[in-house]
Amino acid sequence: MKQCQECKQEVSSTDKVCPNCGRDQKNWFNKNKILIFIGVIILLGIIGTDLVVKSNSTKLIKTDIDVFKSDYYEIKITTIEEKSQVGKLSPQRKPQEGYTYVVVNYQFKNISGKPLSQYESPDFELVDKNKAKYAINFNGSYYYREEKSLDKFLDFDFNPGTTYKSAYVFEVPKKQFEAGGWQLIVNERTARFGIFTNVGYVNIN
Repeated sequence: MKQCQECKQEVSSTDKVCPNCGRDQKNWFNKNKILIFIGVIILLGIIGTDLVVKSNSTKLIKTDIDVFKSDYYEIKITTIEEKSQVGKLSPQRKPQEGYTYVVVNYQFKNISGKPLSQYESPDFELVDKNKAKYAINFNGSYYYREEKSLDKFLDFDFNPGTTYKSAYVFEVPKKQFEAGGWQLIVNERTARFGIFTNVGYVNIN
């Protein structure tokens, strides 16, 4: 036996309604199973989203960086970020153990007055405090551009006055990067087989 929540009369534990006042005897959880189910789904979604965000952490290092000019291009570095992975949720690409990704977002404009080939696009290097140079990680760059729907500029020439947005990804030792003293070297490729002209640099950290 139990007591009715409304009239306080004794009712059987098997009664779904009180025979005296007609009050529904189901507890809140039994009466709100659908709401509870929806709440659990929402909670699991929040937890899952939080795990994805943590696993794909991004640390903004610099933004609105200087504009560099050369004979061919006006190059603007827009942001430099540190990321734990690149790419869409599936597939994703992660750096090797003990390393981190450094992402350089940039835009460039052809100011030469003539079409330039894909082999004459801007080029970058990362240099640590010991002057060791790190080249671009092209696979990581491809995954990041796919993730952000950026221009890939692989199969076409750059016409005069056109501006493109793109990014390069570097894979560097995490502890060394966090120790500071890194620079981004901005280069210009002026020939298909690798003649590079330095046009400036950015102190990263």
